[in-house]
Amino acid sequence: QPFSDNPQINDAFFRIVGFGLTLDPNIFKSIDYGEGEISHYAETNYPALTLGFDYSSPKLNSTYEFRKYSAEVNGENYFNKLLNLRYRLGTVIYSGNVPYQTRM
Repeated sequence: QPFSDNPQINDAFFRIVGFGLTLDPNIFKSIDYGEGEISHYAETNYPALTLGFDYSSPKLNSTYEFRKYSAEVNGENYFNKLLNLRYRLGTVIYSGNVPYQTRM
């Protein structure tokens, strides 16, 4: 059976600069056991928001110029010992001249 051709591999150089920000409104408490060991736990169950931005540019000696925006909400809700709901919902958006191997 004939197969389709594989896409060409880009011979490129990436240099990316970016940052991330996590917003967690939960209240955390800690327990000091007196032996130098401290245990931290969350007192509330609010979801956390994580935002990210990456940028690649020819000014940074990259072959391609593109931007990557990401956002994610994750959390955990404990109802009882049999039901512990964990969730993670997010998205990634690219803009610009994005190489084929970078796309998800």
